[in-house]
Amino acid sequence: MFRFSLSWVEIAELLLIPRVPFISPLPHSLLPFPRTMFQGFHLVDGKYQEIQTTTDGRLWSQQLELYLGVYEGKLRFFTTENQLIPSSEELAQQAEQEIARLRELLRTQGINPDNI
Repeated sequence: MFRFSLSWVEIAELLLIPRVPFISPLPHSLLPFPRTMFQGFHLVDGKYQEIQTTTDGRLWSQQLELYLGVYEGKLRFFTTENQLIPSSEELAQQAEQEIARLRELLRTQGINPDNI
């Protein structure tokens, strides 16, 4: 029986995966991600080439115009100004906090928010 081993990059090239950058997967045993344990690739002239990391270990996505990096052991997006982009869970929590703040503001004005 003939056995061979291919990297994720070689498999992607063989399958002609569309021109999108991707991050090589890691076994769950390696999670949470250490800062230096992920790689990014993009397709150039039919071949996947590694995306070079920045000095702080982040990868730049030209398509998204965002950086991908590790924050508190999780892969997260960052703006060009190094600002962390909130996750959907964080955005929902911020919205709930703002609703609670506005409800309290209405109450201090003598308005019951449940009657609006």
